[in-house]
Amino acid sequence: LYSSQKKKQLTSDEKVLIDNILAAYKNILPYLLKEQRRNFSIRDTQMFENIMWLANEKYPSEKIIIWAHNAHIVKRIDQTNNRADTENMLGHLLGDPQYNPHSYYALGFTSAEATSVWTTRPDYTTIAEEPVKNSFENWLPKHWNYAFIDWTDLNQKMKFPVSFSMKGSLPMSQHRNQSYPWQKAYNGVFFIRKIEGCKTISAF
Repeated sequence: LYSSQKKKQLTSDEKVLIDNILAAYKNILPYLLKEQRRNFSIRDTQMFENIMWLANEKYPSEKIIIWAHNAHIVKRIDQTNNRADTENMLGHLLGDPQYNPHSYYALGFTSAEATSVWTTRPDYTTIAEEPVKNSFENWLPKHWNYAFIDWTDLNQKMKFPVSFSMKGSLPMSQHRNQSYPWQKAYNGVFFIRKIEGCKTISAF
């Protein structure tokens, strides 16, 4: 750990680097101790701090694209209460003007058929559920391999959120059908009919 006096002497880049190391340590510690209760928001909160640093200090005049899993970038539906004391995902903070003064467009991804494979765990494979009959994925014509839906106009006209089934991947329901007001969770959705997971290739 570093003292507040030494921290004042560090550059902005160095402070961010150290904060990331500390957050990584706090995030992995419960796994090392095999604790049942784990705070999933530590990593996402640090992600948010990194993005605010990029937006405010590193690239204040640039647009920023954040490429992350749906569960990380999804907006919180209920923003009527201060939720700082709960587990926050990255998108919860980015979509809340109380924490993020910049505009934020959340683009989710879904599919009709998908296989998820981690780059760091090629042996760990997740097969996404097939979409239910009355779902967003099945509303699209079968011959469409790709589609993009922007929900800006719908959200402006709709007074109350309406739930419908989609595999949008919330933090605790990844790659599964779930009825949810997805038009509020994402500003838009990109549909890919078949998504394949990462594949291991031989090194040169």
